Amino acid sequence: MLNPFDPQQDSDPTGILAGLRRQKKLLKDIQDTRIDDRIFQVVQDAFEEALKKEHVIVMPEIAKKYLLAQVMKQVLSDMIKKLDNRHISRLI
Repeated sequence: MLNPFDPQQDSDPTGILAGLRRQKKLLKDIQDTRIDDRIFQVVQDAFEEALKKEHVIVMPEIAKKYLLAQVMKQVLSDMIKKLDNRHISRLI
């Protein structure tokens, strides 16, 4: 039986806990760059350009916000699908 108080014994022989700590640290570092705000701005700018290109006038403002939210959800969903597909293809 392992002694959890013995510093000589490895309490994480698989390295899972260390990996999770690294993952949390990486995520925090990435979040600190405000990447979510930058991604949002890129999609919002593309949305505005598409409205202009197609000569779409959305009234009232709440309708525009709703439409942007729907577009944003679809873009993020597409990004997740790409991530899943790339991950799966690398495993095969």
